[in-house]
Amino acid sequence: MAGVALVAATAILLVLGAARSGAVGDRPEDSVRVDLPPAASDHIYAAPGTAARPIVVIDAGHGGTDPGAISVSGQVSEKQLTLALAVELRDLLVKRGRVRVAMTRDDDRYLTLDERAAVARRLSAGLFVSLHIDSAPNPLARGASVYSLSDVASDEEAAHLAASQNRGFAADVDRGSVRNLLSDLAMRDQMDDSAGFAARLVGKSAGRFELRPEPH
Repeated sequence: MAGVALVAATAILLVLGAARSGAVGDRPEDSVRVDLPPAASDHIYAAPGTAARPIVVIDAGHGGTDPGAISVSGQVSEKQLTLALAVELRDLLVKRGRVRVAMTRDDDRYLTLDERAAVARRLSAGLFVSLHIDSAPNPLARGASVYSLSDVASDEEAAHLAASQNRGFAADVDRGSVRNLLSDLAMRDQMDDSAGFAARLVGKSAGRFELRPEPH
């Protein structure tokens, strides 16, 4: 990808559960880092008095042996920028105090899609946000975009992950059974919630940040 500019931010959203708004925190220095039980190696970042607030998991795309897109200079990789963006977003959310925050990675490490999703599942997170920096051969390309949960997998690894998750939930039931129907309804609810959140995010961003012509 040498010679290709990093041009746009992308947020991939998965709404995992209902979130509630709360009071805004006072000072960023009040945030605390709380270790989870040994079964989970994750950490929750939260302002004091927010123990009951929903959890947002921020996923800095790429990492480790997977650099992502490379800047035109060859000096900067996508994995560096997504981590810097994730840390800044984490600190801002903690300062506001409406949610607690966890990260899939806070250093330069490689995680599979399944490992990233496992963080959100272990924490019973209300929202999963994956941050990426797109690239394009046109150096004038600009604008942010938002992807929401869909029943159409975007690549082979995502398709494999979706298939494995579906097998785990209903491995021994017939298509059309009550349990399978409930699984389909739950997935449809997640897709609707994810699309709704993406629409609100785009609406709040319009006029404040540069967006792609079709941002969602």
